[in-house]
Amino acid sequence: MLLIETLPNKNCQVKNFIYNKNIHPIISVVDAEGLSCSGYIEPTNEFITFKGSNYANFDNTFSFYILPDSTVETDPATALLSTYFDTSAKTTKPAFYTALSASTIDFVSTLSYSYSFTNTQAMKSTGPVVMPVLQSYTSGYDFEDGIATIEMTNFVMTAKGSVYAIAREIATITTDPQDEFETIDTPVRAYRTPSHTQINNCLDWNGEAVDACAKAVIANSDNVELLLKNLKSNTVYIVYYTVANEYPIEPVFSDAIESFEIRVLGAARLLVNGALILAMLFVCLFV
Repeated sequence: MLLIETLPNKNCQVKNFIYNKNIHPIISVVDAEGLSCSGYIEPTNEFITFKGSNYANFDNTFSFYILPDSTVETDPATALLSTYFDTSAKTTKPAFYTALSASTIDFVSTLSYSYSFTNTQAMKSTGPVVMPVLQSYTSGYDFEDGIATIEMTNFVMTAKGSVYAIAREIATITTDPQDEFETIDTPVRAYRTPSHTQINNCLDWNGEAVDACAKAVIANSDNVELLLKNLKSNTVYIVYYTVANEYPIEPVFSDAIESFEIRVLGAARLLVNGALILAMLFVCLFV
């Protein structure tokens, strides 16, 4: 498997160019999200299995992978790569840009061969493929038109990879019958840490469908937002998340599964809290 990096992503155009015009059709071309391109007018996704939302930011650069066919002894596509890439110098040969020009693709600023790795290396996170560590991120939520979205942003990762996350309702937020300016959380279900397989399949610890499910591809220095959408207000959610290495065909997860709870308040609840704060300030001013 070869990792090729280019600038920027134009809806599979570069990948389809390689697939259709310059590489034997046996080869597969897959981007960092796991989305693959085919020779059809509407690209098909042969490899991706994740059913949640995908988020990536490829405005500046994107990575894609060229996979020779392991079922044939000598894939002719591999031999053709030497026409366009100097794998020793990790550079693109002039022939590639000549071919791009002939195909009227003029948006590629730079393109380089990065490295190659085997399926075994990917599955074990050895060699060029390493298991990333999520060092930090920012969490919060947005509320608009009665619909809430939990946000995970500002990811800092030690290497290329993906963050997978699920959200599940664990309590409802209601007004405290003893104090109209306070709230109480009423649990709706017990919860425990799900497995990696359950997270990848957008399921909770009981094997039931979650309320929201998404992954974010952290493939370069551009910031990526992971959004868990279509959630209810006045609800407490538990968010479980884990990271996987960069292997685009099958997620290879780290051992760690982390979590955080977030209380999503609706507009009415926010107004009550705001009124309470104003009332307290008013009292303080005149005491």
